[in-house]
This record gives sequence, C-alpha cells and structure tokens, in this order.
Amino acid sequence: MAMQEVEVRDYWAKVFSRRKTEIQEICPIEFKDSTFEEVQTATQNLIKKHENKRFSRALKAISPTLEKVNSFTRALTTLSTLSMGATITWGTLQILIEYVCRFSAAIETSLDIIAKVNNALPMYDRASALYPGATSLRWPLQRIFDNCIDCYILIIKEFDQSGLKSFFKALTPSNLTKSVAKKIQNIDDGEKEFFQLVEQIEREATTSRGIQQARTIGAISTQLGLTPEQALVRGSHEARYPVRTIEVRPNPLFVGREAVLEKIHEYLFKAPCDGRHDITCCVIHGLGGQGKTQTALAYYWKYRDHYDAGFWLKSSTAGEIKKSYVKIAKRLRQANILGSTQAHSTDTELSAEVGLAREWLEGTDRKWLLIFDNLEDANLIDAYLPQEFSRGSIIITTQKAHMSPITNDFNKIELQPLASEDCSALLFKIWGREPSNCEKDVSHEISEWVGGLPLAIVTIAGYLKRSESSVKEIFDSLKLSSRIWASTGKGIVGSYEKTLSTVFGLALGEISHNSRHLLQILAFLDPLGIPEEMLRRGYPEMPSLGFLNCAEEYLTVREDLGERQLIKRVQSEEGMILEIHRSLQLNLLLGMTKELNSAKRLAVFHEVTGMLQSVLPAASRLQQNEKETWPFFEKYGSQILSLRRNSQWPDPPISLEFSFAKMLSNIGTFLWHTGQIRECDSTMKTAVAIIEAQPADFKASPECEVLLSDIYLVTGIIADCVGVSRRQESLDHREELLRMREKELKTIEAHKVTVEDEIRWGNAKGDLACAYMQRSRYSEAKEIMTELLKYYQKWGREDDYPYEYSKYYLYLGYILMAEGKPEEALDHARKGLELETAHADGVDSTVLLTQYSVASLLFNAGEVQDSLRLHQETLDRRLEICGKNSQYTLESYEAIGILHHLVGENKKAAECFKICIISQYRANWTREGVARARYWYSKVLASLGEKHEADKELETALLEKSWFLKNYPQFLFDDEQNEGAIFDQMLPMWVLQLSGPLQTGGRTLASTTLLEGKIECYHL
Repeated sequence: MAMQEVEVRDYWAKVFSRRKTEIQEICPIEFKDSTFEEVQTATQNLIKKHENKRFSRALKAISPTLEKVNSFTRALTTLSTLSMGATITWGTLQILIEYVCRFSAAIETSLDIIAKVNNALPMYDRASALYPGATSLRWPLQRIFDNCIDCYILIIKEFDQSGLKSFFKALTPSNLTKSVAKKIQNIDDGEKEFFQLVEQIEREATTSRGIQQARTIGAISTQLGLTPEQALVRGSHEARYPVRTIEVRPNPLFVGREAVLEKIHEYLFKAPCDGRHDITCCVIHGLGGQGKTQTALAYYWKYRDHYDAGFWLKSSTAGEIKKSYVKIAKRLRQANILGSTQAHSTDTELSAEVGLAREWLEGTDRKWLLIFDNLEDANLIDAYLPQEFSRGSIIITTQKAHMSPITNDFNKIELQPLASEDCSALLFKIWGREPSNCEKDVSHEISEWVGGLPLAIVTIAGYLKRSESSVKEIFDSLKLSSRIWASTGKGIVGSYEKTLSTVFGLALGEISHNSRHLLQILAFLDPLGIPEEMLRRGYPEMPSLGFLNCAEEYLTVREDLGERQLIKRVQSEEGMILEIHRSLQLNLLLGMTKELNSAKRLAVFHEVTGMLQSVLPAASRLQQNEKETWPFFEKYGSQILSLRRNSQWPDPPISLEFSFAKMLSNIGTFLWHTGQIRECDSTMKTAVAIIEAQPADFKASPECEVLLSDIYLVTGIIADCVGVSRRQESLDHREELLRMREKELKTIEAHKVTVEDEIRWGNAKGDLACAYMQRSRYSEAKEIMTELLKYYQKWGREDDYPYEYSKYYLYLGYILMAEGKPEEALDHARKGLELETAHADGVDSTVLLTQYSVASLLFNAGEVQDSLRLHQETLDRRLEICGKNSQYTLESYEAIGILHHLVGENKKAAECFKICIISQYRANWTREGVARARYWYSKVLASLGEKHEADKELETALLEKSWFLKNYPQFLFDDEQNEGAIFDQMLPMWVLQLSGPLQTGGRTLASTTLLEGKIECYHL
C-alpha cells in the first residue's frame, strides 16, 4: 500500500473514531454500527407498526431520504477507503429514528428535521468513484460528514432523562431548528466546495490525459514505425461508460412522486435485463405544470446506475430531435464508442450522425435510456426510433393523453396532482424556511386550492421568497384574485387555466418593469433554450433593450426572476441559456393580447425580430451551400420558428412584415440544405403567405419579386423530389421564377450586370428545363440548355464554374438518352459527375444524386451489370453519408431491388424491398415512391412463390395507382399492356425509369429479356 494511502486511512480512522466516541457518550441507548439495508428494513418495520398513527406521514417521508444518505456514505467509503464512516452514520441514524418514535407527541416535527438533514446530503458517489485517490476532496467531505453527525447529535441531546421538556423547548425557532439550519448551510457550503474541486480535478485530468496520450502516441509510433496520426488512432479506442447527454443535475427541489418513479422502473425493467428484448416504453402524460419533465429527470438520476447510457432529447420539433441525435453521436464518439465520420458537409453530416446514433442503439448490448421530452406529435420520432430488439428503454413526456403505441411494450402513466403533504414540503423547501404548524395548515389549503399543481406551488413559493408577505396573506390574495378572474373554460381544463392565470397574475404583479419586459421577450422565443449571449449582444438601435446590455441591471433582473422561479439559467454545450415554462409563456402571450394597448405586443415582437436579424448572417444570393453560415442558422433556427408560431397565437395574429418573410426564406434555405424538407416546406409557405398579404404595388416591386424568386427556387426543387402530386406546382413555380429573374436582370444597367446576376437568371432557366424534362418535354429542355451553355462559356472555363457546367452535362445526358443516343448520353452524364465531384471537393449527398442518375442512365442504355454495380456503390456511400432512413437511400435500395429482380436474383431483391417497406415512414418517403416499391416487391414475391404476400402488396400498389390516376389524370397514362409503366410516370424522371422516353433511346419497355448482361426492349 502506498504511503499516501496509508496516511489517508489513518487520517480518516482518527476522524471516525473521535465522532464515534462522542456519539457513544451522549447516546441514550446502546450504540451499534449499522448499514443502509438494516436502517431501511428497520424504517419499513416502524412504518408498518405505526401506519395508523397520525405521524405515519412524517415517518414515511424518512424512507426516500435514505437514498441520499446511502449515496453520501458510498462516497465517504470510497474516498476514505474505510467503511467505518458509513457504519457510524447508519448506526447513529437508526438509533435516532427508533428513539424518536418513542415520543409520539414530538415525533412528527422531529422526523421532519431528520428528513431535512438527510435531504441536504449531496449525491456524489459517482464523482468520488471517478477520483478515489483525490486527497483534496477529503476536506469538504469531512465538513459535510461532521455537520451531518452534529445535526444527529443535536437532536439526540434534546432527549434527556427528564422527558420532553427540553425537547419541546428546542422545537421553537430560536433553538433546535435554527441550530440545525446552520449545520445544513454548512453542508451546502461543503457541497459547493466539493464540486468546485471536482471541476478542478477534471481539468487537471484532461490535461494529464492529453500529455499521456501524446506520450502513448510517441511510444506506439516508435515501436511500430507508425506516423503520429496512425498511432493516435491505435491509442484512443477504449470505450468509456457510462455515457449521457443529460446535462441537468438532479433537481434538489424535487419532492414526492416516489410511487410514480417505482412504477416507471417497473414498466421499463419488466423485460430480462441480461438479453435483447422489445424496446420498453413509458409515456408520462398530464397537463402542463404537473412536473412531467422533472419526474423523468428524477427517474434517471435515481436509477442511473441501471443504465450504461442515458440520452435526453428535446422533442417539440423534428429539428430539435435531429440535433439531439447528433449530440448523442458526438457524445458516443467522445467516449470512444463510435469511430470518426467522413461526412463532408452539414446536411450529410447531420444525416450520417443521426444514422450512426440510431444504429448504435439498435446494435449495442449495453443498456440505454432515451427520454423524449415534450413530445406532442408521435410521428416526429418515428424516423428516429431503433427498429430492432435491443436492451433499450424509452420515456416520453407529453400533454397528449391519447398517444398511439410506438413500441410493442408500451405503457402510460397519467401524472396526478401532487399530494398535499408534498406540495407543502415543496413550497417551504423553495422558500427556504421551517414552517410553523399554522403555516403548514395554510400551505395544505393552498395545495388544495391550486389542485396540487406543482408549477403553481413553485410560482407561489418564488413569490413568497421575494416578498415580505406571509403564507396566509398570499392565500387571501389568491382567493380574492380568483373571485374577480373571469373564467373562460369549464371542467378540469377551465379550472386548470383559471388556477394558473390567478397564480401567474399574482407572481407577475410585483415584478419590476425590466423583469416583465424580459419575460415578454422570452415569451416569443423557444422556451427550452434561449441563448443568453443573444439577449446581451447589445442593440444600440433599440434603446428599450438597454437594460439587457447593462451588466448590473441585467443581473438584477435575472436573479429576481430566478428567485421567483419564473426562469431557469442552464449551462449547455453552446453556452448559458434561459428557460421558461411553456404554461407561463402562453400566459404571457395571452396577457399581451388582452392588454388594452396591443401596441406593447407588437413592440416586443419587433424587438425580438430585430435581435434575430442582427445575429444572423446575410444569405447567399445564389442559395448555395455556405458552410461558414450554418452554425448561426443551427443555433438560432428554433428561435425563428418559435417567433413565427408565437406571433400567430392568440388571436388576433400579428401581421407579419416583409422583413420577417426574408428571415423565413433564409432559414428555409438552410433547412433545405440540411435535409429538413418538411420544416423547409412549411417555413417557405409562411413566407409566401406574408408576401401575398402585401399591398399590390409592393408585391410587384423588385425587392419583393427577388425574395419570392428565391423562395420559388427552393420550393420548385422540393416539388420535383416528390413526384406527380406536385408536378404542376413545380412547373408553375419555375415559370414564375424565370419571369421574375428575367425582370430582375432587366432592371440592372447593362454595364453593371455581374456574373452573379447572370447566374441567378441561369439557375432559373436551368430549373425550368428540369421541370420540362419531368413532363417529357425534352426538346424544349434542350433548347434552354443549349442557350445556357453559351453563357457558361462566356463566364469562364469548366474548372471555374464546375457546378453550372455539371448541371448542363447531366441534363444533356437525359436529353440525349431520350433522343436515342445512349453512348453520347453516358459520356455527358459521366462528365457531369466528374465536375460535380470537383465542385464538392469530394463525395457528398449532392454528388451521390448525380452518381445515382449516371447509374440509372446506364440501365437505360442496356448496361445492366454496370448499372447494378454503380447503384450498389451509390447505396454504400449513401448509407455512410445520408444514413439508413433517408429517402435517397431508399431510392437506391429500390433501384437495386429492381435490378436484382431483372437478373433473376430475387432473394437479394426481396431483402432490398423489405428495407424499403419497413423504413418508408422513418425516411418520410413519398407516397409515389412507396407505391412503386410495393408494385415491384409484389413481382419479386411472386417469383419466390409467395403468392399470398405478393397479392397483398400488388393490391395495395394498384389501389394507390387508382388514386393517383383519379387525382392527376393530366400527367398519367394507364398502359394496359404494361401495368408498371404508370408507376414510372408518377416519379421524378431521375429515379430509375423502366419505361417511357428514357428507356433505351426512346422506346417503351413492354417486356424484357436478358442477353449477356444487356436488356433488349421491344416496343409494342
């Protein structure tokens, strides 16, 4: 044993011996060492013995506090390397509880004091386990231990042989309660000191690991003859568990819900713990303010030792969920659980990270927990849930009581109002004082009045903490406000709304002007995370926000609102953020609308809009990928979307201005580049609606048409990706886009026209050619591209403008194939792929779109095996870059499945189509794409002799075919001799085509035969 360890053990042995002797001297009964299990059993026996007595509640309240004592004593044992401290603590506590129970007249108050002491003990056994040899931690740990034992001794000393006389005297605020409060404050101070030292140790450990890693790399590289980079890979692959993205520490104010936490654990752990099983899921639902999020958080921290990984996912929007999955992948990588990624751009990186995280959840044998917080639309997580058996569990918090099952093992818990005793405990815990019996009685009345709603209790406690009012005065004010408050609802919901409105009205009634102003600003933003640096950036053009830039004034406001429990300040990976409860946010929005002067609501909206406009970078005129601007849109995107949503509720909605449409267009373009198509589509539609609401003369202005053309460029591309259901929209937007871009070009004096101006016009022209090709108008598309080539050549060489030239060569590839010139078509398409790869400086999702097109044109040229090989290569890269559940990936699976079927490899084909059908919802695949996949899957199943399943798939596909024929007859032609042709017509022209003008030089594919790896097509 090292000398230092011997010294540590000797030191702690002396501390423990001294305290044990002191306890034995004053102990009224024989002292015996004890353990957590023994005290837990003894407490349970006492609860059973006294369950019919009036103090049984206080006795039951002791039981959950034993977990905190257990955590503390584990830390004590780890750092002292002796069990003596734990046995002394448990022995003293057991004597104290048993002895107190003999004094029935005083038991309730004394047990409450014991519970308060136990609850004050910090839970940092995990931190001590990480740094067991950290001798610097002994001082704060001893401080906490000594003060805990002091508290126990103070209570024991009051039980002298004269009976209860001195004990009752001690129960007055001037004696025992105050003495214990001082000791608890010392415990709190020790806890803060402990964690400060842990942070310092962690920083030193990180530095030490870096130095050690450098030495290891040097040693490996010397021994094995590797470069430092190669050695780094060799030396950094040890996985580290546990891993989590749950950044919020246990809430020290959380009370009650013990039965709920046990029920959740029962649901999640009823499956075998040593093998893979159906994912277990528990939904916690209830009205806003019931404490759903805090209950989920409390569950994790209580049972965290049962999980190797725990992940928290903000889930109100698809974007938040995607960001949370990216964070999971990042954390897994930091723990050496995942390898590095090779993504080349933000959209591909996001998709790849999501895919990697989900695949780890599906494939690992580690026990994991996902917590989807504030999920109101179950469809949002469908694309993210692991599909296969695993060792995982899921918790969902939501206000939706009727959520459809998302796993086979699916359970729900409706969060009931908090018990009156727990409400009282919560109120005084936040207030930070010991209540008198009279105050306790009033707190129970308040609990009943607010219906056991934790959010209401927290808000009232925050008000008490900042005011000089008594509990009775607060209750009287609430009852008075309630009588004059006009309820707009009936039943449970109406009562709930009335309660919160009354409580919030009281809490907001005495705050300062600046505090109210900050809350009104937060009401328009994302309640789960508002970057503090955005608020404090400084806005000289808006004098009304001056208090945010003044450190002293801002600190006063933030502390005031924090003390009142109206906001929380939380550390995130991006920096400090502010959080506000959604119920308070809605109340503030409603309050601003109901005010006689609605100008205040509009003024705050403009302030928030100005903030966001100042932090966002200027958008590209060409709407191309701008990697340097992505972090800004990633950081503030949710704020823009929240501002859009909260400006439209409650009625009357705020009339959005043109500048806001600009901001929506910019964030919409970002969403498009990062593959968030649904959100992009919705955002762009709002921007168009704002423009449509502008006065007629302004709508015709150059500024307005420039913005609308930018929007149409994106929405036209989105429409093309869908298929026939949006084919008319695609053409309409492209024609209007070209009209506006031509008008824009004409407004510029000839000598001032730049290449960028002409590229904007050229992009519109090229997009119209694409829309023509979607309708098989290849000759018109060729005219456009021939004209554009002259401009490209005027601007510069292919190396100077690879993106523009690549589009020309690819489009010409399709046109030439439709003209019956397959060799020339392939030459052009391959040239387009070469230039696109040069433009992207590697392979990304856009390059893979072009590569997919080349593979499909190879098939159209009759080169089946070459087509299959290139499609397989494209699929492999899409799995790596885009992930398994991407529309692009499924299109590759479908193409390969069709090709395998055509060459007689039906088992391989069936595997591809199974993936398509299973993953269709997760990938948000288009209805058109799924219909064709089902049609070809039916052919594959029939070839395998699975007639029943084949008939089911064919029936579904033909029902879809009938629906599309009925709704889009202008685009579809039902060829009775080739029932599959209509499914090709439904899809974009760049998806693998087996019929129509692209198939072998313009001839229609009615039947196919295989001759030496080529397909011969016969025109009927």
